[in-house]
Amino acid sequence: MTVLYPSDDPIRAVIAFLFRRVAPAGAEQPAGVELTLTREGTDRYSLRRDGVLAAAALSPDAAASWLLHLVCAELATQSTGDLLMHAAVVALNGTALLMPAASGSGKSTLSLYLQSRGFMHLTDELACVRQAPLRVQGLGIPIKIKHSGRAALNGYVALPTYRRSVAEGLDELLVQPAGTVQWDIDLPLGAIVFPRYTPGATFTLTPLTPAQTGLRLTSSVVNTGDLAASGFTQLTALAAGVPGYDLHFSGLAQVAPNVDTLRRLATGRRADQ
Repeated sequence: MTVLYPSDDPIRAVIAFLFRRVAPAGAEQPAGVELTLTREGTDRYSLRRDGVLAAAALSPDAAASWLLHLVCAELATQSTGDLLMHAAVVALNGTALLMPAASGSGKSTLSLYLQSRGFMHLTDELACVRQAPLRVQGLGIPIKIKHSGRAALNGYVALPTYRRSVAEGLDELLVQPAGTVQWDIDLPLGAIVFPRYTPGATFTLTPLTPAQTGLRLTSSVVNTGDLAASGFTQLTALAAGVPGYDLHFSGLAQVAPNVDTLRRLATGRRADQ
């Protein structure tokens, strides 16, 4: 995939902000789909996919949201060899915690909070799980915090203030994870945690059987239509090889006293160890 844009335009800073943690494609890789941003008048842009108009009259913030949406959609349709999941991934001491979940589950808020507690953030959008051995890689784009969920961070996560660390999207805040730029991080998995945010819920962290883990995973895989047997072999291996947990919470006040437990899970230990 290639993103084209005017090199002498302010939109260049938006592109740099969005993809500073994504490794550039090598010259030997095919270009694939072209996404083209073109300036239209004063501070407005159009976005085309292979020359076909996808959106017009976009502000820079709207262009950022649209571009991220199209990039993720293209990756979902083009990934045919490994499991591609809608998930957040954080890591500790070289081992990853995979958090598959639908939008609104609290995975982005949770991953941003865990980063503030010493975890390395890999993604909150797309995770690629490879087989033999089981390893995970995240799409390193900014964390997307919906405007409706920003209040959940109050008192627990201070948003970064360094240059080009935060940008406004259409209906979300785009937060660049702290730390140095790291490309193509590929880590073994310590655990799979399925976060579920529910207002008023009691905090629970419940171990799942491999069968329950596999069933939960199916709803988060975005490229099953492009995998042999809808990815059943890969899903079975992942569920059998990595312990799964259901995490039910109503806010970061409940997560804070349980961070050490999540640290144990991330490094491959049981929650009770």
